[in-house]
Amino acid sequence: MITGSICPLCNKRLATVHLTEVDEDGTIHQLHSCSQCLHRLHVELGDQPTPIAEILYRNAEDAGHDSKNLVGPLSAVLSENLDQASHDTTCPNCGISWNDFIKRNRFGCEHDVEVFAEHLKQAVHELHAADHHQGRSPDQHLDPQHQQRRHHQELQQQLQQAVRNEHFERAAALRDEIRDLESRLP
Repeated sequence: MITGSICPLCNKRLATVHLTEVDEDGTIHQLHSCSQCLHRLHVELGDQPTPIAEILYRNAEDAGHDSKNLVGPLSAVLSENLDQASHDTTCPNCGISWNDFIKRNRFGCEHDVEVFAEHLKQAVHELHAADHHQGRSPDQHLDPQHQQRRHHQELQQQLQQAVRNEHFERAAALRDEIRDLESRLP
Protein backbone atom coordinates (compact mmCIF):
# COMPACT_ATOMS: atom_id res chain seq x y z
CA MET A 1 0.00 0.00 0.00
CA ILE A 2 1.42 3.34 -1.02
CA THR A 3 1.13 5.85 1.78
CA GLY A 4 -1.54 8.41 1.02
CA SER A 5 -3.25 6.52 -1.79
CA ILE A 6 -6.67 7.66 -2.94
CA CYS A 7 -9.74 5.42 -2.70
CA PRO A 8 -10.36 3.93 -6.17
CA LEU A 9 -14.10 3.72 -5.49
CA CYS A 10 -14.70 7.46 -5.12
CA ASN A 11 -11.34 8.84 -6.29
CA LYS A 12 -11.70 11.57 -3.66
CA ARG A 13 -10.76 10.47 -0.15
CA LEU A 14 -7.74 8.81 1.40
CA ALA A 15 -7.85 5.01 1.43
CA THR A 16 -7.82 4.00 5.10
CA VAL A 17 -9.32 0.50 4.95
CA HIS A 18 -7.23 -2.29 3.46
CA LEU A 19 -8.94 -5.51 2.34
CA THR A 20 -7.08 -8.62 1.23
CA GLU A 21 -8.49 -11.87 -0.20
CA VAL A 22 -6.65 -15.03 -1.13
CA ASP A 23 -8.25 -17.33 -3.72
CA GLU A 24 -8.09 -21.11 -3.51
CA ASP A 25 -5.28 -21.04 -6.09
CA GLY A 26 -3.29 -18.59 -3.93
CA THR A 27 -4.04 -15.45 -5.97
CA ILE A 28 -4.06 -12.38 -3.74
CA HIS A 29 -6.61 -9.61 -4.33
CA GLN A 30 -6.39 -6.30 -2.50
CA LEU A 31 -8.62 -3.26 -2.24
CA HIS A 32 -7.64 -0.08 -0.45
CA SER A 33 -10.70 2.07 0.15
CA CYS A 34 -12.12 4.80 2.31
CA SER A 35 -14.57 3.88 5.06
CA GLN A 36 -17.26 6.15 3.58
CA CYS A 37 -17.38 4.16 0.33
CA LEU A 38 -17.54 0.85 2.18
CA HIS A 39 -20.42 2.21 4.26
CA ARG A 40 -22.15 3.57 1.14
CA LEU A 41 -21.89 0.16 -0.53
CA HIS A 42 -23.11 -1.73 2.60
CA VAL A 43 -19.90 -3.76 2.87
CA GLU A 44 -19.69 -6.34 5.66
CA LEU A 45 -16.28 -6.73 7.30
CA GLY A 46 -17.05 -9.35 9.97
CA ASP A 47 -16.76 -13.16 9.81
CA GLN A 48 -18.38 -13.25 6.35
CA PRO A 49 -16.88 -10.19 4.63
CA THR A 50 -18.24 -8.94 1.33
CA PRO A 51 -15.97 -10.21 -1.49
CA ILE A 52 -13.87 -7.60 -3.26
CA ALA A 53 -15.43 -8.48 -6.63
CA GLU A 54 -18.87 -7.78 -5.14
CA ILE A 55 -17.68 -4.44 -3.76
CA LEU A 56 -16.39 -3.42 -7.20
CA TYR A 57 -19.62 -4.56 -8.83
CA ARG A 58 -21.73 -2.60 -6.33
CA ASN A 59 -19.60 0.48 -6.91
CA ALA A 60 -20.01 0.22 -10.69
CA GLU A 61 -23.75 -0.23 -10.32
CA ASP A 62 -23.95 2.61 -7.81
CA ALA A 63 -22.24 4.85 -10.36
CA GLY A 64 -24.82 3.77 -12.94
CA HIS A 65 -22.60 1.54 -15.05
CA ASP A 66 -22.97 -2.09 -15.91
CA SER A 67 -19.26 -2.88 -16.11
CA LYS A 68 -17.57 -4.91 -13.39
CA ASN A 69 -14.19 -3.89 -14.78
CA LEU A 70 -14.29 -0.25 -13.72
CA VAL A 71 -11.63 -0.03 -11.04
CA GLY A 72 -8.80 2.34 -10.26
CA PRO A 73 -8.49 6.11 -10.41
CA LEU A 74 -8.38 6.43 -14.22
CA SER A 75 -11.43 4.24 -14.64
CA ALA A 76 -13.24 6.25 -12.00
CA VAL A 77 -12.53 9.46 -13.90
CA LEU A 78 -13.49 7.84 -17.21
CA SER A 79 -16.73 6.48 -15.79
CA GLU A 80 -17.62 9.89 -14.30
CA ASN A 81 -17.38 11.32 -17.80
CA LEU A 82 -19.36 8.53 -19.46
CA ASP A 83 -22.50 10.59 -19.94
CA GLN A 84 -20.57 13.71 -20.91
CA ALA A 85 -18.76 12.01 -23.80
CA SER A 86 -20.19 12.17 -27.27
CA HIS A 87 -22.12 8.99 -27.95
CA ASP A 88 -21.55 9.47 -31.69
CA THR A 89 -17.75 9.36 -31.55
CA THR A 90 -16.50 6.06 -32.94
CA CYS A 91 -13.25 4.93 -34.48
CA PRO A 92 -13.59 4.60 -38.26
CA ASN A 93 -11.14 1.67 -38.27
CA CYS A 94 -12.40 -0.65 -35.53
CA GLY A 95 -15.81 0.87 -34.77
CA ILE A 96 -15.32 1.15 -31.00
CA SER A 97 -17.13 4.00 -29.28
CA TRP A 98 -15.91 5.98 -26.26
CA ASN A 99 -18.54 4.25 -24.11
CA ASP A 100 -17.37 0.83 -25.34
CA PHE A 101 -13.80 1.75 -24.41
CA ILE A 102 -14.89 2.72 -20.90
CA LYS A 103 -16.83 -0.51 -20.44
CA ARG A 104 -14.01 -2.72 -21.78
CA ASN A 105 -11.07 -0.68 -20.41
CA ARG A 106 -9.36 -1.50 -23.70
CA PHE A 107 -9.04 0.19 -27.08
CA GLY A 108 -9.89 -1.65 -30.28
CA CYS A 109 -6.97 -0.51 -32.44
CA GLU A 110 -3.95 1.79 -32.55
CA HIS A 111 -5.98 4.68 -34.04
CA ASP A 112 -8.27 5.01 -31.01
CA VAL A 113 -5.80 7.19 -29.11
CA GLU A 114 -6.08 9.81 -31.86
CA VAL A 115 -9.86 9.44 -32.28
CA PHE A 116 -10.51 9.90 -28.55
CA ALA A 117 -7.63 12.31 -27.86
CA GLU A 118 -9.84 15.05 -26.41
CA HIS A 119 -11.69 12.66 -24.09
CA LEU A 120 -8.39 11.14 -22.92
CA LYS A 121 -6.79 14.52 -22.39
CA GLN A 122 -9.73 15.61 -20.25
CA ALA A 123 -9.64 12.39 -18.20
CA VAL A 124 -5.88 12.55 -17.61
CA HIS A 125 -6.13 16.23 -16.69
CA GLU A 126 -8.85 15.48 -14.13
CA LEU A 127 -6.83 12.61 -12.69
CA HIS A 128 -3.49 14.44 -12.42
CA ALA A 129 -4.59 18.09 -12.49
CA ALA A 130 -2.21 18.43 -15.45
CA ASP A 131 -1.97 17.15 -18.99
CA HIS A 132 1.67 16.16 -18.84
CA HIS A 133 3.94 14.35 -16.40
CA GLN A 134 5.18 16.61 -13.62
CA GLY A 135 6.92 14.05 -11.46
CA ARG A 136 10.59 13.34 -11.08
CA SER A 137 12.77 11.31 -13.38
CA PRO A 138 16.08 9.74 -12.38
CA ASP A 139 19.00 12.16 -12.33
CA GLN A 140 17.06 15.00 -14.01
CA HIS A 141 17.73 17.23 -11.05
CA LEU A 142 21.43 16.97 -11.95
CA ASP A 143 20.97 17.98 -15.61
CA PRO A 144 21.18 21.79 -15.99
CA GLN A 145 19.81 21.64 -19.55
CA HIS A 146 16.75 19.80 -18.32
CA GLN A 147 16.24 22.44 -15.62
CA GLN A 148 16.49 25.19 -18.24
CA ARG A 149 13.99 23.46 -20.54
CA ARG A 150 11.63 22.95 -17.61
CA HIS A 151 11.95 26.60 -16.61
CA HIS A 152 11.31 27.58 -20.27
CA GLN A 153 8.09 25.53 -20.32
CA GLU A 154 6.94 27.09 -17.06
CA LEU A 155 7.60 30.57 -18.38
CA GLN A 156 5.67 29.78 -21.59
CA GLN A 157 2.69 28.63 -19.53
CA GLN A 158 2.87 31.75 -17.36
CA LEU A 159 3.03 33.90 -20.49
CA GLN A 160 -0.07 32.25 -21.97
CA GLN A 161 -1.91 32.73 -18.69
CA ALA A 162 -0.88 36.38 -18.46
CA VAL A 163 -2.12 37.03 -22.01
CA ARG A 164 -5.41 35.24 -21.30
CA ASN A 165 -5.89 37.36 -18.19
CA GLU A 166 -4.88 40.53 -20.09
CA HIS A 167 -1.92 41.22 -17.80
CA PHE A 168 0.14 42.64 -20.64
CA GLU A 169 2.94 44.18 -18.56
CA ARG A 170 3.53 40.80 -16.90
CA ALA A 171 3.33 39.13 -20.35
CA ALA A 172 5.97 41.51 -21.74
CA ALA A 173 8.30 40.80 -18.82
CA LEU A 174 7.82 37.06 -19.29
CA ARG A 175 8.43 37.38 -23.05
CA ASP A 176 11.73 39.14 -22.36
CA GLU A 177 12.73 36.50 -19.81
CA ILE A 178 11.89 33.73 -22.29
CA ARG A 179 14.00 35.39 -25.01
CA ASP A 180 16.90 35.71 -22.61
CA LEU A 181 16.60 32.07 -21.60
CA GLU A 182 16.30 30.93 -25.25
CA SER A 183 19.54 32.75 -26.09
CA ARG A 184 21.29 30.65 -23.44
CA LEU A 185 19.74 27.29 -24.42
CA PRO A 186 21.95 25.01 -26.51
